Amino acid sequence: MTVAKQRRNDRKLQKFYDAKFIDVRDGSEKEGSSLSCGRTNRRESRRSPKNNRIYRGKKLEKGHVAIRRQRTKLKPGSIVEYNNEHLIVHGTHTHHNKKGVSVNVEFVKPASNGEKSTDMSNVKIIREAFISAWLKIS
Repeated sequence: MTVAKQRRNDRKLQKFYDAKFIDVRDGSEKEGSSLSCGRTNRRESRRSPKNNRIYRGKKLEKGHVAIRRQRTKLKPGSIVEYNNEHLIVHGTHTHHNKKGVSVNVEFVKPASNGEKSTDMSNVKIIREAFISAWLKIS
């Protein structure tokens, strides 16, 4: 029997979403990082030819940081009951709607009615997956 090391946790809890601007040269929408001066230290002048900040037009979207503060019980490999059938969870997706926060459960194989995912309130957890550090290969 052969085993291999398996990653167990996505430790990145914080994501950065850059601001979006209109590029005055061609009118397209670009991220703030592509329209920056590229300066990483103070020795370099801001007035260098690499400075693209002068091409920033109207700001379309403000940049923000998203921090994940909670985790769902379901992990890939968990077994849930949906419409009287047992399905394996592929992953979860959290999104905000008018009522608050909602969690979608995505299945490995579609349910008998053809649905690939559903809201977490529609499923019953049968068994939570425990992802060990070692994966059996053969």
